[in-house]
Amino acid sequence: MVTRQLRSADAGLIAPAVVESLAALTLEAADQAAARLCRLYANEIDGAAPEDRSAVLEKLGPKLAVLLADLGATPGGRSRMRAGGVTRAEGRLAAIRAARR
Repeated sequence: MVTRQLRSADAGLIAPAVVESLAALTLEAADQAAARLCRLYANEIDGAAPEDRSAVLEKLGPKLAVLLADLGATPGGRSRMRAGGVTRAEGRLAAIRAARR
């Protein structure tokens, strides 16, 4: 017996998830260019030919992840924002440097 599952038309696409994440954020006017760049990166990844998608994802995926984090759309980005912009690693580095002085 063959079982078929219905899938969403956007299954496997990144752009719809990026758009949804950005819509959930309260962005300032100054953040709009970064948000637009996120959408462009996601559309480029999703629009890549199947044989090129891995290469495009490898090239643009990290850039997209950094932008999303900077906008507070990732757990790490939100954590850094709550901590006043200092990550745990940066805080440790500052403590080590202060101890050496």
